[in-house]
Amino acid sequence: MLKIELLDPADPDRAAATFHRDGFVALRDVLSPQQLSAIQASYQEVIELELQPDPERMGDRGHHRYSASGRDNQPEWSVLMDLPTVLPTLDAIWMPESRWHKAESGGADYVCRGTGGDYSLPGAEIQELHSDGLLEITDPHGHTSIRDTPTPQITVNIAMIDFTVENGATRVIPFSQRSRAAIPTLEEEPEWMKECTVCVLAGTAILRDIRTWHAGTANNSNDIRPMTGVAYLAPWFRYRSDSKSLTRETYESLTPRGREVCRYLVQDS
Repeated sequence: MLKIELLDPADPDRAAATFHRDGFVALRDVLSPQQLSAIQASYQEVIELELQPDPERMGDRGHHRYSASGRDNQPEWSVLMDLPTVLPTLDAIWMPESRWHKAESGGADYVCRGTGGDYSLPGAEIQELHSDGLLEITDPHGHTSIRDTPTPQITVNIAMIDFTVENGATRVIPFSQRSRAAIPTLEEEPEWMKECTVCVLAGTAILRDIRTWHAGTANNSNDIRPMTGVAYLAPWFRYRSDSKSLTRETYESLTPRGREVCRYLVQDS
């Protein structure tokens, strides 16, 4: 198990410093008990619906392992994009590079790409280490990599149950976000990496630089291990997305800061 400090969402500067050092940071109690209960119930409905056409549990990320489709317009999901316990830390992470990229509110002009998540069923095996969604910089001289830049994208995962070494908790490799080394296969991976499991209580958010090496672990429990995910793009980093996942009604229900962050997701009419 990886020894990490769970930080208070009320201290975003400290959280940002930890994030820049380690490539990730864990914030405790980012959801109220009511919010946690609501998203747990909705997530269970998502899982039941997605498992129906897959009786053999082949999964879409390896057997017994699945990506979860977000439900951006459901209140319990839309609130995940607009958490006052999370957005201040994102501001603290990205404000230093926001001299030319400030939002109208004065915060960093990062934007949300929507909700989602993943879950593993009992019987899921350990997953190979990987980075998420890298868009490599094309440099004909080979001098510059996406790993030389500031953080281009952050994924915020929230544990829906207590994560343990038995139930398939995520493992994360500290300081790997800027590494140019080849990510090792399971056969090459040293044992200490396989033991970098992040064990946290339900309602804990893990903010991760998408370049940081991470993977799921084996689920040897009797429980499904779900976590939500929300992706945010850096103020300086954009790529085309046709996703318009928020109705005008849901969009208007967000806070002013949430509407600013989610402005590219709102439907035109």
